[in-house]
Amino acid sequence: MIKLDNVFLNYPDYSNSGRYLRNLIFTFKKKKIYHFEILKNINLTIKKGDRIGIIGNNGSGKTTLLKVLSGLLPVTSGSIHFEDKILSILNINSGLDDYLSARDNIITLNLINNLKDNLDKYDIEKILDFAELKKYENQPLKTFSSGMKLRLSFSVLTYIKPKCLILDEWLSVGDTNFREKSINRLNEIISSSEIFVIASHDNDLIKRLCNKIIKIENGKIINIYENL
Repeated sequence: MIKLDNVFLNYPDYSNSGRYLRNLIFTFKKKKIYHFEILKNINLTIKKGDRIGIIGNNGSGKTTLLKVLSGLLPVTSGSIHFEDKILSILNINSGLDDYLSARDNIITLNLINNLKDNLDKYDIEKILDFAELKKYENQPLKTFSSGMKLRLSFSVLTYIKPKCLILDEWLSVGDTNFREKSINRLNEIISSSEIFVIASHDNDLIKRLCNKIIKIENGKIINIYENL
């Protein structure tokens, strides 16, 4: 379960850097620091069996809400409660190092995302095989095409089936053959997960995958409804 109670998240207003610096310097004099309200009074409980789709226009706060649900952003006020380990895939290229080999990047991504406590040689071989990169395992990533990097990252992040999966848009990577593999694997993970949350502009995808839909505008949840 994930539970958010009266959650607010503010960012400092950097639009006038001089004003912001003056306010920062004189904080001890209780000068006002200006902020943007990004998320406003979010109250949300996500339980086992929920398949949540988050919709809204660009800039409405969808990705920020996903980061808060993933525990990646501290909130300004309110409380968050997590019961299970969460896998969030918000930027599939995040954590890749062009100067490390494919094998070393697998180890690094596993550590960064806390996927598996003991990633052994067998696990690494399975990931490389799925990514179709076995013969390039010792090559530095700077020699890889963008498609090869995506395949590697996807294969690592989806190797372990999590209890809770959070996605920012749908993932389908690689050429036609690999894209079919990636879609099948993602569907398997979603089916086996206890909680699934996705933000997307694809309303048809949301309706197909989700049993609840959240509409967010200007950082506020304005509607939650069942998708029957």
